[in-house]
Amino acid sequence: MRRILVTSVVVALSLLAGPVVAQTPKAAKTTAKAAAKPAAKPAVKPAVKPAPKKTGAPADAAAQAAQLEADALAAAVAEKARVDVEAAAAAAAAQQQAVQQRTADADAEKAQVAARQQATSARGLQARVRVLADTLAISLKRLPGDHRDQRFAVIPFEAVGAETKERSLDVVVADMLVTDLARDHRLPLVERAQLGTVMNELALQQSGAVDDTQALQVGKTAGARALIVGRVSDAGEFFTVSARALDAETGSVLAAEEAQLPKAELVAFSANAVVLRSRSGAAFRSLVVPGWGQSYNGDGVQGIVIGGLVGGLAVGTVATAGIGWYFQNRVYNLVGDDEKLTAPEKTAAAVDARQQANRFYTAAAVLGGATIVAWGANVIEAWATGSDVESLDAALARD
Repeated sequence: MRRILVTSVVVALSLLAGPVVAQTPKAAKTTAKAAAKPAAKPAVKPAVKPAPKKTGAPADAAAQAAQLEADALAAAVAEKARVDVEAAAAAAAAQQQAVQQRTADADAEKAQVAARQQATSARGLQARVRVLADTLAISLKRLPGDHRDQRFAVIPFEAVGAETKERSLDVVVADMLVTDLARDHRLPLVERAQLGTVMNELALQQSGAVDDTQALQVGKTAGARALIVGRVSDAGEFFTVSARALDAETGSVLAAEEAQLPKAELVAFSANAVVLRSRSGAAFRSLVVPGWGQSYNGDGVQGIVIGGLVGGLAVGTVATAGIGWYFQNRVYNLVGDDEKLTAPEKTAAAVDARQQANRFYTAAAVLGGATIVAWGANVIEAWATGSDVESLDAALARD
């Protein structure tokens, strides 16, 4: 029954297709054929495609594995390149730092050579001491770290020679170095009083020879990063100053310098040194010349002010008294000898001259009293602000 039905449908379609084909032009037939061809292809493809998928799965896995291996190799190459670049940059930075360090060392060496040359050619006491301080300061500033955050100490120098000891020139020179290092180079220094206390605690003499081991012990106890030791010796027309800068941590010598100080200038300078001053000396000098005692104590500005004040009062006293004398004698005599004036006029002029003289004498007396008071106050002030140093130990314990 099913076959009969299918056969009937086929026959019917054949009968219908015959008239349609007869009525269609050739071009339409060609187009229909062309259109029919693509329509037939999709029907074949779905039946053929599944077979390659089953046979190509291993090839895709191999391709994926190859891609992963290539990616890993590329990542390794990139990582190696990055490491190489960082290593090259670090090497370049280290080389640049080494060049900068060599340049800094060369500059420091040039500065030291220049300082040595200047030390041999410098004229004058303070110029030579300043050059010595400059050379030592260069070595201290080259220590690791910021020198402004560290502290340094100048250990009392050793005195060699009778005159050197008698005039305490070792203390004078050390004090000059301290002044130059603190003022010109802004180096934080351990105070002299603290050094004296430390030396007393360590049972060390504050004058005389102190060896390097003892000096290092003093420096470490006082909290100094480095210290300066030295000696002052008599060398004929000069005093020879030998100074060394020591690293308090390692004990190594950072710098060793020497300077020749003119004897006459150093002896003259030592006369005004703090270790040779006294209150009585300051008071005596202010009694002789107002303000001299203040300058002797180290305060030159105050000495000039006091000297000018007392001197001005004294000059005013003398000048005012001189004008009073003029009115008393010269004017009075001229009035008495003037024949053009009548007796009453002469009397009135003489009285007026006398009154003028009295006024100036009174002013002179007041100025004279003020002068005496100011002069006395100047002497008292010089004594009060002065220093009594009875020994070298006391000198080192001051300031």
